[in-house]
Amino acid sequence: NYTSSMYRPILIKFITIISLFLIAMTVPAPLPFRIEQKKHARVKAAYSEKESSVKTLFKAKGVSYSGFSMILVGFKAEQKFKVYVRGAKQKSYSLLKSYDICASSGALGPKRREGDLQVPEGLYEVSSFNPQSSYHLSIKVSYPNKSDKVLSDKKKPGGDIYIHGNCVSIGCIPLTDALIKEIYIMAVETRNAGHKIPVYIFPFEMTPENMAVYKMNDGYKKHHLFWDNLQKMYTYWSKNKNEIPYTVDAKGRYVLR
Repeated sequence: NYTSSMYRPILIKFITIISLFLIAMTVPAPLPFRIEQKKHARVKAAYSEKESSVKTLFKAKGVSYSGFSMILVGFKAEQKFKVYVRGAKQKSYSLLKSYDICASSGALGPKRREGDLQVPEGLYEVSSFNPQSSYHLSIKVSYPNKSDKVLSDKKKPGGDIYIHGNCVSIGCIPLTDALIKEIYIMAVETRNAGHKIPVYIFPFEMTPENMAVYKMNDGYKKHHLFWDNLQKMYTYWSKNKNEIPYTVDAKGRYVLR
């Protein structure tokens, strides 16, 4: 009896492991992200209409279409939304294409509360995809981030910020339906390869020259602490063309690692 009781926990553990293994064998593996997305009619149509032209962009830039990474960078004042890509064997990102933002709302400056119509400013990433969006196709931006949760309204900071089609904006980043198809395809391919997609949104190209100009207007007086901090992130990005390595401190400031 003593011997059998001594080995009973080992036997139970063994049976549990075998049971879990058998259960795992019967559960179908999840489909690749691309296949799941192409089940939706709009995504399938986007691939049919635009994938060949997207591949042509990659070929012209000398970037492999297989396994690439991407970073999305927006500039509010210039109304530009730029796609940077990096091949699996490349060390830094290069500009693939610059898109025109076709509508805007709010003013320069970060989003700080629900309903302010502001487009966020800061360092984000793609958090989800909506292939059945009311705005054709849409990609969600991870607002509010850790910085926003410190600096924005604590009860109602707002949310549901998307990059989307249909060319209307109440705080989002709108493109035409034709252009969102291209970006959506690239984002699906990046996620399918297992990569995160950073989204950097700046009030303007934060060069020293532009900062000197904006320091003369009321927008800078209102947002100077945030913009001075964000410029450090812009400077790193413009110099290195790589993911910005950062943390957020207790005051909501971005800190380079």
